[in-house]
Amino acid sequence: LDAEGSFRRAEVRPFSGSIVLHHDPGLSATTVLARVSDVLRSAGVASGARQSGRMSPPVSTGPTDDGQAWHARTVQQVATELASDPSRGLSPAAARERLIADGPNVVPQAARRSRLAGLSEQFKSLPVMLLAGSAAVSVATGGVADAVATLVVIAANGVLGYVTEGQAESVIEALTSDDARRMQVRVIRDGKEMEVPAAELVRGDLYLLGSGTQVAADARLIRAERLMLDESALTGETLAVEKRADAEVSSGSPLGERPTMLHAGTTVSEGHGAAMVVATGTQTVSARIAALSRGAERPRAPVEVELDRLGGRLAYASLATCGLLFGIGWMRGYALNILLRDAVALAVAA
Repeated sequence: LDAEGSFRRAEVRPFSGSIVLHHDPGLSATTVLARVSDVLRSAGVASGARQSGRMSPPVSTGPTDDGQAWHARTVQQVATELASDPSRGLSPAAARERLIADGPNVVPQAARRSRLAGLSEQFKSLPVMLLAGSAAVSVATGGVADAVATLVVIAANGVLGYVTEGQAESVIEALTSDDARRMQVRVIRDGKEMEVPAAELVRGDLYLLGSGTQVAADARLIRAERLMLDESALTGETLAVEKRADAEVSSGSPLGERPTMLHAGTTVSEGHGAAMVVATGTQTVSARIAALSRGAERPRAPVEVELDRLGGRLAYASLATCGLLFGIGWMRGYALNILLRDAVALAVAA
């Protein structure tokens, strides 16, 4: 990358998963992107340089695709493969048969954690464990009232956290399941425009989209009029992406470089168009990605790591202070039960 000495240094930031390049001010963004793209290509990594000056995250075409490369086929090839008409769509009878064969256009929700597991998560932090330990010490030294007060605080904190997280999970579940089942979409069947539930979309349906439409299935674009889509939920690209039915796309193009395709979970920003549905339910790209992500452990956000680190430091500092107080009192001849009770009180206050 630094063959001409224009790049000064590179920084890897593990918390954000990014690489920052420092280069001479004379280099334009286009030049930088071109050189980075050349390096990625030589290393066998697909790159997605955009004119916006940002690099879209390269997305593998393997586990999220069904192997059909719909984005690289012509409209007529897609229609022939799906036994559909690009102007009249499917017949109602054919749509019913495919709905029975493929199942409804819904994605099964991941199993929700049990209430007991959610509640137990609230008591696994280091500060809570320290408070529980201080309550045990209070009981051992005769301070039952202090122990009860500490346990009440622990219980109240745990219940509050559990209720708050439960409400958030319920809202998310309602947004991702009930709305998807109730949403109506416009299709053309047997040459007639009609509205059907999104759950009844099938492969080969002629799907109509307008500004503000949330795409309910993967589809190959047939015609478009100034069609722009927000694909941030799928590719991370913050800018709206133009879609064109007549674009030439190679079969190996990454997910963010397929102007002929519409994917479930994205939203039409402006314009309108028509597309032929090629995948529904668990066969959509978004559902495949979700299935992969469920099998992987979610990386912790930098703020979570820093908060845990700060909490640990404060807890250790509190323990050290209590130990110092206990040691000084013991050397001066104070009764051990009084020292222990005072140390516990200080720890709880901290």
